[in-house]
Amino acid sequence: MSNTAKFSRRDFLSRAAAGAGAVALGAVATSMWSRSASAAITPVDHAAMHGMMRASAADMATATNAPVQQPSVQPAAGGTGVVNMEGDFYKQVRLPPKPGATPLLDKKQIEEFERSIACPCPCTLDVFTCRTTDFSCGNSPAVHGDVLSMVKGGHSADEIMTAMKGTYGNNILMAPPKEGINLIAWFAPFAALGTGAILLNAMLRGWRKNSEAAADRALAVMIKPAEVHATDDEMARLQKAMRDDSR
Repeated sequence: MSNTAKFSRRDFLSRAAAGAGAVALGAVATSMWSRSASAAITPVDHAAMHGMMRASAADMATATNAPVQQPSVQPAAGGTGVVNMEGDFYKQVRLPPKPGATPLLDKKQIEEFERSIACPCPCTLDVFTCRTTDFSCGNSPAVHGDVLSMVKGGHSADEIMTAMKGTYGNNILMAPPKEGINLIAWFAPFAALGTGAILLNAMLRGWRKNSEAAADRALAVMIKPAEVHATDDEMARLQKAMRDDSR
């Protein structure tokens, strides 16, 4: 077999493996995305997506005879290393500690805060759920470390949230803020739906009014007295005959 044939076959296998991996990953992501509109993604879904991403990368590397890339290590805010399996989406967020700092948030309040911010990785889970259900993700533990550091520095939840949005933007939020352009985007679908309902009701009332008017006109034509074409002599004889019949 020629070198050209060998290359073509290897190239074909590489492309086939890459395509199969992409299709499988797309199917899993699409399924979970469609369910996320009505229900939160479960930890099983989360783990499945991460596993599929790793399996797809391994399949493509095997088909192309390329070495499998080893997981990178992302240092967490607390100083310990965590394994980042799917990519580095984490950005450090810190605020200088306040003089004589005293934590303003307890454990429960920290949990509630972390449920309101999204993990930077593509899992669509909040930070608390991600870090407590899928231990292969290194992003949510790093964000958790930043939150703890700022809480220890005496900062409030609002101050920490402002710092988070300053680094990640509104993408860090689990729900868009109901202000400014986001407020318009939030209420626009409901306003459009209400306007459409009003217009539809007006159109239906107009159609009903027009149909009733047309029906009235048709009925008037149907019951209109017939025109009589007779001479005065004929009318006199007719009236005389009617008087005779009534006796």
